[in-house]
Amino acid sequence: MIISRQVEEVTRRYYGVDRTGDTISRYNIRLRLSILDGVRNMYYEFAAKKAAEIVELQQRVLDVISHSDVLLDGSDSQMSADDISVT
Repeated sequence: MIISRQVEEVTRRYYGVDRTGDTISRYNIRLRLSILDGVRNMYYEFAAKKAAEIVELQQRVLDVISHSDVLLDGSDSQMSADDISVT
């Protein structure tokens, strides 16, 4: 993912600046890293919610299909030869 790659790059920069002792740059990079982590976590949370919604919708559709199959099977058995007219 693009965000994960950016997190890796910023993390490498953070550790490089950490070795030099530049506290101002380290703070700025750490702030950017925190923001990227938050954005990535929000994307994951959003994707998990949408996946749960998809599963719920699939279950609803399958329940409706299986329920209508039962109704069709039941209504077919109630028909007799007198109900069908041949012209």
